[in-house]
Amino acid sequence: MHLSFLHQYLSEAQVARQRIVQAVNATDNTLLGKDVAPTIEVEVSNFGLRIYTTRDAGADKRYLRVTNFVMPNLSAFGGSTVGDGYAVHWHVPIDDHSHWKYIFAFSRDKELDEFLRTRSRVELTADYRLGRNAANRYQQDRASIKTQTFTGMGTNFQVHDAFATESQGRVQNRTAENPVSSDKAIIAARKLILNAIKDVREGREPQHVIRDPQANRFANLVVLSDVIPKSTDWKEYTRSRELK
Repeated sequence: MHLSFLHQYLSEAQVARQRIVQAVNATDNTLLGKDVAPTIEVEVSNFGLRIYTTRDAGADKRYLRVTNFVMPNLSAFGGSTVGDGYAVHWHVPIDDHSHWKYIFAFSRDKELDEFLRTRSRVELTADYRLGRNAANRYQQDRASIKTQTFTGMGTNFQVHDAFATESQGRVQNRTAENPVSSDKAIIAARKLILNAIKDVREGREPQHVIRDPQANRFANLVVLSDVIPKSTDWKEYTRSRELK
């Protein structure tokens, strides 16, 4: 649901670099917009969570995205490089209310597109803060909501994420929330974090902490953005893409 709305471009002309999903020669933006109510499933893994999201892609096709929550504070997902690499966001706490967000992206096959590599930095101030922020209402343009982007806050995903996070307030009472089925990945991630907090409190090593460098290899960390036949078992398809 996050991608179906928060980051949705209403016009392909707004996609500054067309991110093509090769199997159907369409952008991921187009595929996300065709089915805004995806099926979501989660699996607990040895690194955190594997998240499957599937959407109808027409003509007996299914759009499969596999993303990951890596304990305790990272995510790995298909970014601007779509099928030939992925992106990682690392959220590092700096006090009780704030954190720094570090963004990594790579491609297996080619150098990163210069525009995609630097576009997020263009909207940053000299001290690495967003020029669009709560103080200026993220420079929202209500007129652009009709034809350009769902938020009216430009095309920088980092701005959209900041708005969604910061608008909740510095402290949010999660017990007052009413999660729905599309929140199952969030619920599962919270349970892992709460279990880790309990382990530390009781003097145990929390799950997924690795002290041995030789064990710091996760061949099953798979990120996908593929169109596959509907008859294909998407979980088996994902496992087949794991490194051996």
